[in-house]
Amino acid sequence: MATIKFRVKSKAQNASIYLKLSLGRGKVFEKKTDYQVDFSKWSVLKGLPKQNLASEKKLAAKLRSLEKYVLDEVNESTAKGEIINYDWLDRRIGIHLKKINPNNQSDLVIDSIQSIIDTANIRINQSGNMGLSQSRINDYRSLLSIFKKFQGKKAIRVSDVDGALATKFLDYLVNNQNYSKGYSKRLIGNLKTVCYDASFNGLEVSDQLKKIKGGKVRNDLIVYLTPGEIKKIEKAKMLTPYLENARKWLILGCYIGQRGGDLLSITKTHLREVEGITVIQITQQKTKKHVTIPILEEAQEILSQGFPNKISTQRFNEYIKKVCQIAEIDGPTEGYKFDKEKKRKVKGVFPKHQLITSHICRRSFATNYYGILPLHLLMQITGHSSEKSLLGYIGKSNYDYAKETIQFMEKLKQQNPKELKLSILKSESK
Repeated sequence: MATIKFRVKSKAQNASIYLKLSLGRGKVFEKKTDYQVDFSKWSVLKGLPKQNLASEKKLAAKLRSLEKYVLDEVNESTAKGEIINYDWLDRRIGIHLKKINPNNQSDLVIDSIQSIIDTANIRINQSGNMGLSQSRINDYRSLLSIFKKFQGKKAIRVSDVDGALATKFLDYLVNNQNYSKGYSKRLIGNLKTVCYDASFNGLEVSDQLKKIKGGKVRNDLIVYLTPGEIKKIEKAKMLTPYLENARKWLILGCYIGQRGGDLLSITKTHLREVEGITVIQITQQKTKKHVTIPILEEAQEILSQGFPNKISTQRFNEYIKKVCQIAEIDGPTEGYKFDKEKKRKVKGVFPKHQLITSHICRRSFATNYYGILPLHLLMQITGHSSEKSLLGYIGKSNYDYAKETIQFMEKLKQQNPKELKLSILKSESK
């Protein structure tokens, strides 16, 4: 008959507690648990804490729970004919203490991140389909690399990820590694997801996990092309066919408001005639939303010159910088630019054409047509699910809106100055 006894091997204040499993016929296996006790409060005779205090009674209850679990597992493994040895005991202790799960996933943060990467193809994504996107996988690979540097030689467990550690990690990202606040918060959010996934798989997590705040930080440095700048790009003379082709995609993108990947995947087959109106119908890659995009007069003008040729996102990002440089879109602009040496985006003031990427198409459309198109129509075209998320793409400042207000009031004065004056007098008398 199997028996279990707990013992300590030192007289220290934080002595480790060992579990000794006896199976008879000289088969004895002993492994250290994660539990510790002050030796002065330990009963050698009973093999348990003395239980004079509430904390000692709580520890004794945990040890009895572990004892029951291991004995139950002994009976089950014996019935199956499994070999019980040191590794068997170490694994059972780890599972009970939620250091590992039955699928052999350890409780280390880096192992939990790797587990998500390894099983990415069978995980359910945001759209409800199977398989994480390549960009999402890259996010976890970046987190894995960064977290390894952060923890150094000390392996951090999933259960260690509490409010204090999250703050320490955030400080490391922003102040030590000089990552942007937005990217740093995104990494914190991904770390939370890793911990929740580990919890789902049976590992222990901190009670503070829910209170850790990750997610997005509003980007106040949104770069977009104004209507005037778009006109300059339209009029600029391109010296090569590949730049002319990139310009077509850029201008078209600013008038249909799609993400770079969706924009560059559009072909003639996506054009439809709906009640005499030409539209583009696509399913957005990221959200899987079906959108119908009216082709505005400016976009029709581009397409009348022939549909742009296929181009990769990488080449598009490279070429449109040159396009905007030729068009003299070079005013000093604050933003984030990728630094090849640091292999990350750095904040600074650069000639505007250096900050141009495929994101500028959707941002320019959202900014230029916000307040002109009805909000629900604008969101339907861009694919934003809420006005809050849409506003994160709007690049206008309070100064810009104040300027537009003045221009609008000036226009009203020119149209009907008497009625405007009467309206103002009435509002002041209230």
